[in-house]
Amino acid sequence: MSIILSLSKGYGGLWAAGPDGLFQVNAGGLQQVPQPQENLYCCAAIHDRILVGGLPHGVAYSMQLGDNWQAGWMDETAAPVVSIAPDPNVEHSGVILAATDGG
Repeated sequence: MSIILSLSKGYGGLWAAGPDGLFQVNAGGLQQVPQPQENLYCCAAIHDRILVGGLPHGVAYSMQLGDNWQAGWMDETAAPVVSIAPDPNVEHSGVILAATDGG
């Protein structure tokens, strides 16, 4: 059984993230989704967008439910992103908060 550190529900259903990777949760259990982080701590699903936090990329995101990942690093931060929290009105505000483990 995988360790789950973060859960998020979005357009693609329920997503789970932890040290063993990113998973889409379905009736059959956990289906692993390839993602670019070596050390994964968290995920956030916003409609068809999936964001993952960790190292080495800080935050990485996919606009296609886990396909075609892009890195989005914060300058002057070497600590891993351990939490991602989108504003409930993110579609209009564009605000997504990311917390790091220091720095």
